[in-house]
This record gives sequence, structure tokens and C-alpha cells, in this order.
Amino acid sequence: MKPLLLAIALAACANGPSQPTASADVVIAAERAFAARAAEIGWVPAFRAYASADAMLGQPGYPNAQAALAETPDDGNRNLQWWPAFAGMAVSGEFGFTTGPVSFDEARTPRGHYFTVWRRQSDGAWKWIYDGGVGPIEAPALIAQ
Repeated sequence: MKPLLLAIALAACANGPSQPTASADVVIAAERAFAARAAEIGWVPAFRAYASADAMLGQPGYPNAQAALAETPDDGNRNLQWWPAFAGMAVSGEFGFTTGPVSFDEARTPRGHYFTVWRRQSDGAWKWIYDGGVGPIEAPALIAQ
């Protein structure tokens, strides 16, 4: 009888819901590509290119990013820089987030922190659906460990 119960238990585990292994590497790569593109073409066009159609900005009222960015003139600024310091991925592999420091000068002086939520699109590409953060801050300090 014990072998039969063991076989049933093993079959139940094998046929149960699977949890795909999701890596945050894809959202880290998307964030890095987004930041690199902003350095090349400016922050406004890069934000437009990487935002999903239903993306929201982390501003009062959470405006639609595409609509708000359509009304934002490209100022040519290439000094907005950011880099992911931490990232995570949903088990489903459909959503992820990145967060890290943001700088507004060529010296890459950290002046705030961004937080971006990413969603995998039907074509497999990653677009952000929320972008916000805190800053600018006068004297950012590292978090003590």
C-alpha cells in the first residue's frame, strides 16, 4: 500500500501547478536600454518610446504617460541618467520592477530614486507601465546595511 500512496503523491506533485522560474535580468536589460536611449536621443523621446499605451506617471493624478509626454516638448536634455540598483520579477514572468538612483547632471550625482514597473507585451518586448520616484533631494545618503 505504501508504494501506491507514494506513487499517487508523486503524481500529484508532478501534475500540480507549475511555477516558471522568472529572472529579473530581462527588466534590468530593458531599464539599461531605456536609460542608454535617453542619453542618445533625450529623455522625452526615450520615455515615449519605452512607455506602454496605458502607462502612468507617478505624479499627482497619475496621468497617462503617453498623453502627458505628447505635451512635453523635447528640451534636448541628455543629462537625466539613472541605473537599476535593485530589480524583481513576478513568478509569472509578466511583470517586473526596477529601482535605483537618478541623476540630473553629467557627473552622475545621485539626486533621487526612481521606481519603474514593467510589463511584458504581447510581442515579447518590455514596456514600462508606471514610472515615478522621489527627488530631487539635496543630499542623498546611502542606506546603511
